[in-house]
Amino acid sequence: MTCLFPFLSLAASRAATLGLSAVFLLSLVASTFATDLASADALWARFKVEQSKPRPVPERREDQTVITRGYVEAMRDRGDAVARLLQEFIDRYPEDPRCGEAVAELAATVRFFIIEIGDVERRGWDAVRRDPEAGRAWKAKVDYWLTSALGNPRWSPAVRQRLLERWVENGRGSLVQRETSDDYRLRLDQLRHDFPHARSIIMYERIYLAMLRSLDPAAVKPWLASIAAGPISELAVWAEGELRVERARFEPMVGKATALDGRVVDLAALRGKVVLIEYWATWCGPCIAELPTIRRVYDAYHERGFEIIGISLDNQEAKARLTEFVATHSLPWPQVFEGKGWRSEWATNYAIQAIPAMFLLDREGRIASLNARGPKLEQEVRRLLGPGRAGGTASVHP
Repeated sequence: MTCLFPFLSLAASRAATLGLSAVFLLSLVASTFATDLASADALWARFKVEQSKPRPVPERREDQTVITRGYVEAMRDRGDAVARLLQEFIDRYPEDPRCGEAVAELAATVRFFIIEIGDVERRGWDAVRRDPEAGRAWKAKVDYWLTSALGNPRWSPAVRQRLLERWVENGRGSLVQRETSDDYRLRLDQLRHDFPHARSIIMYERIYLAMLRSLDPAAVKPWLASIAAGPISELAVWAEGELRVERARFEPMVGKATALDGRVVDLAALRGKVVLIEYWATWCGPCIAELPTIRRVYDAYHERGFEIIGISLDNQEAKARLTEFVATHSLPWPQVFEGKGWRSEWATNYAIQAIPAMFLLDREGRIASLNARGPKLEQEVRRLLGPGRAGGTASVHP
């Protein structure tokens, strides 16, 4: 609803000029107030209807996901429609209690600013040409709305947290260079200060860590150590796990377990081989999508000394499904299964927060890559194996 006091002043002036009574003035104000509220409610309802419509989905052809022109157009139209309604609500009703939520929703809305749609069925989203200037202008506008909304103390804690999270997300562009990353760090520190136990913090810290690993590797350990020593317990546990990952880049990774089929898996016995430790679960679509590539690389390089260890993050009740899946797909490598899901020690010890996650170990047992997925897996395996010898002794045994 619009601010009431300017309207009252204007209405009083008009009433005095026209000789209208105070009762009539109050009636006029109440009527306008109710009309304004009804209009805001109606616009918000239209947004909710648009938001609740099913999201477009790409086609499936012979078990393959196919991006079509119709899908791209539907995604564009949905984003534009939602954004248009939210922007109208923010512009017309800046004092409405739902305005903060509207800004957060608008910041989360994906817009594409498409100029041309090419052969998407063959090239996917790479065939979609977008307007970068329009994208940057929109991002700047959203950032302005977020910053303005965060300056308003009236929002509930839940809405303020959402606004802060979208503000952090909108600042990710500063991470392309180490010199500009302070902006993202400032935003994330504000979120940590106001909502230290927000579940999103670890996700945003992981993004910051990826930047440090890429652009400032020397800063990684000191930064993780400072978080591990900090007061936020869940964040400290995550940082301790990431510190183990960092140590495993320079020292052999260790671990021993009994696989689902009874085989003993011992990382120490894998020295001399290149090993992929694959964190996955049967419910994880992207994990399943990686399996054909992983299997192909395994078949091509196993005889030369390439091994795989699966770490299943399925829960205990999914044990039968996991066993059936492994048998149905004839996966020859061992599957470590604790039945604890994300609380698996193999996951918590190494700060696994998302899957698929892949640790590729060199012949000395050290982590050589954390992102060897897709075509990069074969490239890295071939590089680490090198020419010649087939590797060390058997590492997985009954």
